[in-house]
Amino acid sequence: MKTLAPIPVLAALASAACSPAPADTAPAETPATAAPAPAVPAPPATAPTVDPAFDAWVRDQVKDGGMPLQYAAATGPDGLGFAYLTGGDYCGSGGCVLLVARKTEAGFERVGRLTVVQTPVRVLDSRSHGLPDLAVGVAGGGAAPHEALVPFDGGRYASNPTVAPARPIEGAAPGQTLITDGTPKVTVRQ
Repeated sequence: MKTLAPIPVLAALASAACSPAPADTAPAETPATAAPAPAVPAPPATAPTVDPAFDAWVRDQVKDGGMPLQYAAATGPDGLGFAYLTGGDYCGSGGCVLLVARKTEAGFERVGRLTVVQTPVRVLDSRSHGLPDLAVGVAGGGAAPHEALVPFDGGRYASNPTVAPARPIEGAAPGQTLITDGTPKVTVRQ
């Protein structure tokens, strides 16, 4: 005949099976530093917040166009606002139009309408006639891609970065980048 173990002995055995290993037992190896969790992709860029008065000024400047239009906006020093227009009415093989406005008590006044501009658009530390010089990309039309310095003449910025008084930048030209290809755009017309 078979003898069964008393219940208290079974309970003790079950408890021992669930207890942690004695202290003299080597701990399990832990893996080396775990690989970092994959980065969460950034949300898609949304339309930038643009000064409503500047947006109204830009829309007034382009109201006669019929083709789709978007613009990248930025503000710079000295109350300057920049609108890089991207659309069929404002772009060609050499680049697009850059509007430059200065904020006044009455609103915005245009101080530049540059054609054949490529990004990036920068405001330089150097100044001409009281306002910062601009640096814009130039490419196409057989010209080697380069950055051009566009000075302010006291009334407006030169309209074409490929002719004087604009000139190619040689060497370092410290400044602040305002508009790149990745700058979010405001839609004016679809």
